[in-house]
Amino acid sequence: MCWAHMKRNVENRISHINDKDIAKEILEDIEMLQLCNSTIIFQLASTLSSNIVSNWSIERDASSINVKLFVTEPTISLKLWTSSCRWATSTKDITCIPNDSSKQYYIPARDLQSITQVNLDKYENKNEQLLINSKNHLIFGNYLSKHVVGMATRLKYCKPPAAAKTVPIGEKRKRGRPTMVKPALPVQ
Repeated sequence: MCWAHMKRNVENRISHINDKDIAKEILEDIEMLQLCNSTIIFQLASTLSSNIVSNWSIERDASSINVKLFVTEPTISLKLWTSSCRWATSTKDITCIPNDSSKQYYIPARDLQSITQVNLDKYENKNEQLLINSKNHLIFGNYLSKHVVGMATRLKYCKPPAAAKTVPIGEKRKRGRPTMVKPALPVQ
């Protein structure tokens, strides 16, 4: 379920609450949890939300025969895998700056191959403006881009499927069913 559908469903349920201030607080808390950086708070909220859903929904009840399970991992399309593999094989120099609890990776934009310290300083000065814009994009997007998946493959956090590497750079994937699937079909 995407963020917009979840928000609409919660708003439908909250509309039955008589105290509008409490309903507004619940909705604001859920919106703030989307931007949560703490894993402990997120785990607590995840447990709470699963309890709420199990009380509200018959389809999601674990004891039911035809239970609908939640997706626990994001599904990455083949198109996104292909574009991220192409991006990951680029020869751009990525600068890593470790912080207290995390690492920040700086990637040169467009045709640049590396980033100078002067450019990093300029970026740090404009960081607040860019951070606000990127958060707005991520809230309404699908949280994944070719850059995120490409960095994950470069850092060996995930491995792309073999089908993502078959299309040569500069070409598009051919339309229709892949040829490797055709022999498995009983009726052609």
